[in-house]
Amino acid sequence: MDFPRTESTAVAEILSRANLIESAEELEQLTSGVLALKARKLAPVASADETRLLLVINEGVPVALTDRARSLLEKRDDGTLTAGENHELLELAEEVERRGVHRLAALTELAELRGVSLPELMHSLGVAAVAHG
Repeated sequence: MDFPRTESTAVAEILSRANLIESAEELEQLTSGVLALKARKLAPVASADETRLLLVINEGVPVALTDRARSLLEKRDDGTLTAGENHELLELAEEVERRGVHRLAALTELAELRGVSLPELMHSLGVAAVAHG
């Protein structure tokens, strides 16, 4: 006999199936899809501009980029980073920063479109401010 599924059961099933994904690229595709779904649920009547901005806001840093940066940071900490790798690490840091600036610009534009403050928008979207330091 089938029992009605609760949301938590559905989420558990989805997470169980997602655990079968082995490649970082496929996991990134799943994450992007879930974030796009969340954006649609949060703003089901979003304009084309709002949708475009929400997709930018929810776009993460690619797994391959963060994995490579983590690897280079470990080498830096171990004192085994080459000059070429140091240059690559600086380029990766600039790319992450560029993505952050692009995301902040999209957040700011969306806040203006909706007529709310940036902190209000971030709170309503569940977006946390990133502390650097």
